[in-house]
Amino acid sequence: MAVIADTYVCLMPSMGEWDSRYAKIVICQTFPYTWRYLKFKKNRLNIGKDDVLIKILREVSRTKPLDKYLDDLRADVYSREYYTNGEYTPDF
Repeated sequence: MAVIADTYVCLMPSMGEWDSRYAKIVICQTFPYTWRYLKFKKNRLNIGKDDVLIKILREVSRTKPLDKYLDDLRADVYSREYYTNGEYTPDF
């Protein structure tokens, strides 16, 4: 189902709303960890560097437009308390 949704999002015209399109693509490509990704994005989940979600985000961020889209998430993660205290180093 996630593969079909990803293909559908990629084939639909964006009509100038690139951020929402990239958000939908990232949500589809992080499946089956979509719930954890959304919690991580809303700062309700702390994950370590060996977490599967970090590995998935690293793979997703290899694509140029998605890499630029995930820069905002990287900046947000760097400003979180558990990162500034040295407990976590994001590398996606």
